[in-house]
Amino acid sequence: MPPRGVKSAKRERQYEHIKTSLKRKGRSEGTASRIAAATTNQTRTAKGETKEKKSATERRRAKSDMSAAGRKGARARARKSTARKSTRKTTARKSTRKTMARKSTRKTTRRS
Repeated sequence: MPPRGVKSAKRERQYEHIKTSLKRKGRSEGTASRIAAATTNQTRTAKGETKEKKSATERRRAKSDMSAAGRKGARARARKSTARKSTRKTTARKSTRKTMARKSTRKTTRRS
């Protein structure tokens, strides 16, 4: 059961998703539900979905934390794509060398 103040279907889904993933990782039922509720409430507060008013500094801090998380994810994705590209180039070079080697051996065997 999601936290008491949660009324939207999105936050209920978020709560259930976090809870099931924590249980899959080996957490107990009580611990998983506690962590899921805390995470859901934290997100609701950061997004301004709670009744309590936040001060201007809290709003700025929550916004900067969320944007920092987005930047970290973007950096990670960029690193992965760069690594994939370099691997592809290396693989392409190797296959080209093998093809060239095969062609040269064919030529030598045909001549003799």
